[in-house]
Order: sequence, then C-alpha cells, then structure tokens
Amino acid sequence: KAAVIAVSDVTAANVREVSDALTAAGVKATLFIPTKELGLSGITEKTLITLQANGFDLESGGHTGDDLRSLTNAQVELELAQSRKLLEEYSHGKVRIVGYPEGGVNERVAQYAAQAGYLLGIGVAPERTFQREQLLRLPSFLVSPTATDQEVITMVKGS
Repeated sequence: KAAVIAVSDVTAANVREVSDALTAAGVKATLFIPTKELGLSGITEKTLITLQANGFDLESGGHTGDDLRSLTNAQVELELAQSRKLLEEYSHGKVRIVGYPEGGVNERVAQYAAQAGYLLGIGVAPERTFQREQLLRLPSFLVSPTATDQEVITMVKGS
C-alpha cells in the first residue's frame, strides 16, 4: 500500500530538473547523489540545503559511481566512507543509506557498507519482499523514464 521513491544518479546537470519534476508531482523522494558531483562547479551546499528544505531525503550514491563489486577492498572502503563523509559535510545531515552505483552489491560490499556506518543499502534485485538480514541489500525496481503508469504497477504488483 506504500512505495518508496528513490532517484539515483542525481548530477549537477539534472538536479534541478529532478527536483522540479518531483515537486510539481507533489512527490517527496530519496535522492542518491554521487559525491563526485559535489562542489562549486557541481551540486553546491546551497542546492543540497534547498533540496532538504523542500522535503527531499539526501543519501549516498557512492563517490565515483563505479560498480563497487569490481573494486578492491581498500577501494570499496574508501568509496563508501568518503561518500558518506562528504555528503554529511555538505548537507549538514546524517547519511544512513547507500544506493549502490550500478545497483552492484554482494556480501563483501554489504559488509563494507555496514563498516562505513550505513544502515540500509539499495541494489537492483527486483524482489517484492526482503528479510531483516537483507537491510544492506534491499531490492528495488528500475523504472525507465519512458515507463508507463501501467508498466510500473505491473512491475510492482507482479501481474
């Protein structure tokens, strides 16, 4: 009876468009921001604070956007810790969720996410239910910009 809307790959080039579209639709969402996009020539501190004031939840989309499964342990650790730290500094808020870049998560990546202090992690396993032990490997459905209302409903309901 409820759905969580999360938008991944929010960049300096699309942050305004994403925000305006969701606001016009009256939808509050969680925005996953790759922290390489933060800075004076990217998504600024002022933009993040405005997004929060408009009711959006800001969470980590990793740092570089690379699939974490393909990285070394040291690289995964740095990606997750750096992203959380930078986003918290810029937004002045707590970051508790990671939207794994490319949806890529396995047990090793989930363990590093836990060590970096994340409580939840979202991948792209298209399942409708999950168990408590999967909190760092939550399933999700990928919805393309061209998907119709009916396609989304069918995807979520499964019929």
